[in-house]
Order: sequence, then structure tokens, then C-alpha cells
Amino acid sequence: MRNALVLLRNIPAGTLTEESPSSYVFRYLDSYLMREELPPISLTMPKTSEEYRSPHLFPVFFNMLSEGVNKEIQCRHFHLDEKDHFGLLLATGHDDTIGALTVQPYTNAPGLHGEPEEFLKNREHISISGVQEKLSVIVDQGTIRLTKSGEQGTHLLKPISSRLARASDMPANEHVTMQIAAQLFGISTAPNGLCFFQTGEPAYITRRFDITQKGGKLRKEDFASLAGKTSAQGGSNFKYDYSYLEMGELIQRYVPAWKIEMERFFRLVLFNYLFSNGDAHLKNFSVLETLQGDMTLSPAYDLLNTSLHIQDSDFALSGGLFRGASTHTNRNLFEEFGRQLGMQDKRIRTVIDHLMKSREEVETLVKCSFLSPSAKRAYMLSYRTRYNTLR
Repeated sequence: MRNALVLLRNIPAGTLTEESPSSYVFRYLDSYLMREELPPISLTMPKTSEEYRSPHLFPVFFNMLSEGVNKEIQCRHFHLDEKDHFGLLLATGHDDTIGALTVQPYTNAPGLHGEPEEFLKNREHISISGVQEKLSVIVDQGTIRLTKSGEQGTHLLKPISSRLARASDMPANEHVTMQIAAQLFGISTAPNGLCFFQTGEPAYITRRFDITQKGGKLRKEDFASLAGKTSAQGGSNFKYDYSYLEMGELIQRYVPAWKIEMERFFRLVLFNYLFSNGDAHLKNFSVLETLQGDMTLSPAYDLLNTSLHIQDSDFALSGGLFRGASTHTNRNLFEEFGRQLGMQDKRIRTVIDHLMKSREEVETLVKCSFLSPSAKRAYMLSYRTRYNTLR
């Protein structure tokens, strides 16, 4: 049996117990329940004196864990099996997490922090989900430096990943796609930019939106958590086994101003299709706490044209826009999707028309980007192809 203390903004909220690999229990602390002003640790786990039980690690905790290369490094360093999700949570969930939740083991195991190289050490202590390699950094008076163990990062740095085609173009790809979304289409995005190592190698950098200007932390939950999805019950494709309409139903359930946020969601799904973002899965959409304490859609993040690096289908989610939808993606299909989300026809047409108006400006931004010449051509080819399907 292993135990952990769960904290929300450093306030002890409850206890998490692994009774066995197939039995997990979460209980709110009485002291936390007594304070009515304190929110639940998850929208899916309202405050109650009753205990929560699950045959697998609760999604809100599972989806705090790193993926991909960061997870591999962490498991090697802590001598953990990659399927030991609870062990990985205990090892990495105590500081520099995304969102306001942290997890502290009841006893600190010795030797958790070794002395590997600086970059490896940084990836060992952060708990940041996502397959792409990420480093936690602080920007201080124009200088970017890696965080140390126990230190809260303010930005995420994504160096070149060597695992995909055109790997050297990935930072510029994400940067130009995020800029197109924000500058041309008014999509709220995480602040971002490009930086360069002394070797000239580029890296993508983005400011964390779960950190307030005063250094406080906001609650954040991705849609995999809201949908109750983990690899334990959904396999390796757990974050893809859904539809965008089902995501809309989660927005209606958990977001108070859902009618306003639904249009933002529709615009982002359409943008991801138009710009061939085949990585728009459940973990790349989140809800974020506002300063008033309610939940809204987070700024968009991880936007890039994945067709430059892998062969993708029209949509990241296996259920597409909605279950049973035509496999022929066109404007009519998106209009039906908008209606099923509860939008009015006039607003649907307005959103689609807005995303179809800036073709020349898109081309200008791509030409001015740091993409290689061949990547620029591939980017515009995929954009024009998708654009023509919506005319």
C-alpha cells in the first residue's frame, strides 16, 4: 500500500491511496471540506465526505504524468516500470506541475534526485503531460534558464525532437501556426515565441497560462481527465477515442458560460482542420480556472501543421466531428457539427467565413516564418488543399 497527500495550491485537500494496482481510493480531508470557499480538486470529483474508489489511477492524477521521452527519462532515473503510474506520480507530482494540483508522498524516498546532466535533471523533476519533449524554464530579464528541483517554472521550452520527419522545422511550425491563430483569427493562444541556442538550433518557447502574474497557480484540467480517460481502461489510444461533439457535451456539463465557449471551441476545431493539426486530441484541449474561480476554455496550445511530420487523417479523434459523420469533410459537415453543438446557423456561417478570409495573410506569415523552404511549400500545399474543401 502506498499513500500520498493531495494539495490544491499548497493547501492539503485529501489523501490518495493505492491499496493495490487495481484499487485506488481518494478521500477529502475534513479540514478541506469545512472550508466552503475551496473548490474541488477536479470537476469530476465534487467535494464530499464519501470516498472515491477506482480500479485504476483516477484520470485527474493520471493525466498529470509526463508522456513520451520525458516519461522514459523519469522512469529510468527513478528506476520505475513505465506502467507504475502511482510511483511516477509520487516521484514527479510534488513540484512544477501544470495546474494547481500537487501530490506529496507521506515519506520522501531516498535518492530520488541524482546528479545527471542539467537537461536530464530538469526533465526528471517536472510533471508535464504531452509526448513532445518539454523543458521547464524561467525567463529572467531576457535570460532563459532551466528550473531546479523544487522551483516553479514560468515557461515551457520545446527543443527539436529527433523522432519525426522534418524535425528541425517543428519549433518554427508550431510558432507560425500559433501566430496565425492569434494574429489572423483572434484565437486566444498561450503567449509564445522562438529562441535559439548558441549553435543556432531553434526551440519553441511558451509562457504557462496556469501561472498568474503574481506567481499563483490556476486549476487546469484537460479533456482526457474530464472524459474519464486513461491508458488503464482505454489503452494507448485513450486520448484519441472520442469525438469533438462529445467534447462539446463536456463543455456544456462543466463550463458555466458554455454557450459562449462553444463558439470558441467550434472555431478552434475548424482551425485545426484547416491547418492540418492532426494532434488535436483530448489532452490538447483544457479548461482553466478564471480569477473569479469559475472554469472556461484555456488558451489554445500545441497548434501545428502535423502533416509536415507525419501522415494524418482529417481529425485526431477517431470519432471525428461526431459519430456517424460522413468521411467526406466539407463545409456542410462543419455546419452540421455547429448545429449539433447548439450554435445558430448565422453564427456558424460567420465563424467559417472569418476563417476563409485571410488566405493571402496566411501565405505572408508562412513566407516570413523560420520554416525551411521545402517546409513552407508543404505547409501551404496542405493549407490550400484543406481550404478548397470548405469553399
